Amino acid sequence: WYFDTAVIRAEMMISDSLAELLSNKVQRLNIRLQAILKVASLLGYSFSTDILQIIVNEIFNERKELKENTDVVTREILELFLDEAVEERFLEKTSGRYQFSHDKLQAAFQLSMKKDEREQLHLLIGRQLLNHTNDIFVYQAAVHLNRVNKNLLTTSQEQVHLAKTNLQVSRYCEFKSAFLESVHFLRKGLALLNSKDKWTANFDLTFAISEALARMEFIVGNLDACQTMNEEVLLHAKSDEAKNRALLLEVEVRVAANKLSEMVTAGRKAVNQMLKINIPVMITPVNCILTLRRVRKLFDKMTDEEILNLPVAEDPKVSIAIKVLMRICLNCVLRQKYDYGSYAAMIATEISLTIGLSPHTSYAFYCCGAVEVASSFGEKSLGERGIRLGELSMKLLKKFPFKDAECNVLPGIVTNILHLRYPLRGSLDLYPEALNDGFETGDIVSVSICACYTFSIKFWSGENLKSLEKLIRNTYRRMNDLDQPPLLLQIQIPLQLVLNLQNNAESYEVLTALTGEIMDEEICMKMIGKKSFHLVFIFLNKMVLAYTFGFYKLADDARKKLKYIGDTYIIDKTHMNLPFQFYSAMTLYERYRSSGRKKYLRTARKIFKYFAKVHSLGNPNAKAYFLILEVENLSLKQKNIQGINDACEACIRFQAEAGLVHLEALANEQASRICRELRGILHDKANEYLDRALHLYRNEWGATAKYEWLLDKYKRESKKNKRVTKEDAFLMNCEIHVPQNDGTVSLASTQGI
Repeated sequence: WYFDTAVIRAEMMISDSLAELLSNKVQRLNIRLQAILKVASLLGYSFSTDILQIIVNEIFNERKELKENTDVVTREILELFLDEAVEERFLEKTSGRYQFSHDKLQAAFQLSMKKDEREQLHLLIGRQLLNHTNDIFVYQAAVHLNRVNKNLLTTSQEQVHLAKTNLQVSRYCEFKSAFLESVHFLRKGLALLNSKDKWTANFDLTFAISEALARMEFIVGNLDACQTMNEEVLLHAKSDEAKNRALLLEVEVRVAANKLSEMVTAGRKAVNQMLKINIPVMITPVNCILTLRRVRKLFDKMTDEEILNLPVAEDPKVSIAIKVLMRICLNCVLRQKYDYGSYAAMIATEISLTIGLSPHTSYAFYCCGAVEVASSFGEKSLGERGIRLGELSMKLLKKFPFKDAECNVLPGIVTNILHLRYPLRGSLDLYPEALNDGFETGDIVSVSICACYTFSIKFWSGENLKSLEKLIRNTYRRMNDLDQPPLLLQIQIPLQLVLNLQNNAESYEVLTALTGEIMDEEICMKMIGKKSFHLVFIFLNKMVLAYTFGFYKLADDARKKLKYIGDTYIIDKTHMNLPFQFYSAMTLYERYRSSGRKKYLRTARKIFKYFAKVHSLGNPNAKAYFLILEVENLSLKQKNIQGINDACEACIRFQAEAGLVHLEALANEQASRICRELRGILHDKANEYLDRALHLYRNEWGATAKYEWLLDKYKRESKKNKRVTKEDAFLMNCEIHVPQNDGTVSLASTQGI
């Protein structure tokens, strides 16, 4: 046993004086204690005395210079040695366990041994740890034995046994979400098997390790390594089930690599091999119509109870085929290949209704429901068949809980289908769970979509902006940690919107651009394509911001861009249709007021009629917008002042009861403006409505920038009034009740403004 100062100084990068001091201090220790500490350094920073005692006894028996009066190192003798090391400050003792007082000391003792000596000790330790069945001990055994040259393993059987151990440990690491470590153990396990005859001598073990490694390489993002390993798995797979799993992974790799055409080709091949279903290379509207008719025929002849009680597909290939089809659907829809995406979903639904249900059937039903709803827009109904499919999809999720499907289905059901029948606020509790499910399964594409829908619904439901900001930032951080820049934009856009509504800026026009702490609008516009669905979110949020801060021409420009953008599905057929139409109408009313041009009024009234129709058909989310537009329409006629007042009160009351804070604030702001315009008997109520709007914007909704803008607007308008009527004189000498953060109100006099 020796302690080489030069080696330690070089490897640990410490000064000569410190290395010399450390060397001298160690040399003063009993030779047996030095040996014990070297073994302990290999066991870890903190170590078990049980394993240490076994290894120390074996070493002491082999080396004569370490033997003393006793043949066995008992627990008491070992602890005497270790307590001496504690006194010398090499070790610390906490809660009955020993640990090195510094990781540099542990490293120094490790470096004091030659490589061969270290490997022999690792071999001893690993073999002893394998005698235990505890997962932690087996994990530690694999760590030690993997550091040994495989030639030191005496027999090929021991090498095979270690390969099995590595497979076992990799599964334990995967369970603990330590995916990189899992890959490491699988690679070590595969390297232990003889490369020449591993597929003949140890087929089952080689296949199990290869299949697991292909899957884990995919999870950690090593797509090339995954594809190479998966090709080998496909080549050697004997069972149909194994082949089907490999075919699914082949599709997943293409999805992750953003290779749409290759993904579709791989998906078509997989479905054909599994179920003998031929999917055309090109999907035409005729293909979609014929398939939709077949699905409708199957669907309409069954009750909900009959569908929910359909047998679960026993053959795993059915479930895998449906999952492959839904992968094709999701990625085609994201890239605006709606025909192919819809066709894949309809085939998956047809398989579910004829062969058997699977965990991804809920996703297929949801997508078919979205197709039905989209095709029913403009009809006299809200798409009853589509709503029924959406409700069945939700029930199937409860019957067959499946995290992979939940992340895709839960947000989409509400935003694309069930918003036609149920209030958006009623679905808010669904989203945090769906979002976490996506992170757990590693399906980052679905996470980004789920996050986008989550934030959208929470925003349009009047969620407190500070609370919403916290949620978005947390999701943004988790996505950022996964290093997926293209998927971050769907989170950056709503986060910048929320920040702009809360931030103060030198000019309010600055806040109408989605540029700030999180994103730069110009850079993002250059990055994304002209037909990207991201443009919908950018222009819709810009329209909201421009309207909010009184830049109505900017809002109108954003509205026009949204109308003629390449992909209008999101604003025409989803829950975002109502907010878009609402802010379009409000912008057009303001444009009419400032210019007097009738074309703005005509378009706004068309939108108002659309809301009246949707409201009459029973859409519960339309009423809040409809009431505000109804007040706006009545105010332009200015015939029945009492009727206008009653409409304002009814509108405000409804928004408050529905919990739509942002719309309640807007309704109060609207009522305040209308009262000023009407003058007369309603003029004295203007400040009452204004006070309430200010309170709601700042204290309830959290839109502090809007609060500041509204105060500034009132001051500017008051200064413009050179001719003062009796009502104006009253108003300009009254006091505004300004809400404070602590819930109190302060009186701000307007005298002299």
